[in-house]
Amino acid sequence: MYRIWYDRFRILAPTSKVQIFSTFMFSKYLEEGFETASRYTHGMRIWEMDCVIIPIHTGNHWLVLIIVNPGGLLKLDDDA
Repeated sequence: MYRIWYDRFRILAPTSKVQIFSTFMFSKYLEEGFETASRYTHGMRIWEMDCVIIPIHTGNHWLVLIIVNPGGLLKLDDDA
């Protein structure tokens, strides 16, 4: 599944920096917490990506969490 998503995204946005995680990362996060799930991001510069994609399987349904410009979440609002 990962490879299909990655290839399709590369066709649409060939110069983008994209990180696509496996479904196991979110499952591990729910079951064992942040420390275990953080192993999936070790050595990655998530905040420098253009897009982060996390597929989620709930047992009966598939969902996808797409975070565009994750580094923007860390920037402080100068007007506030």
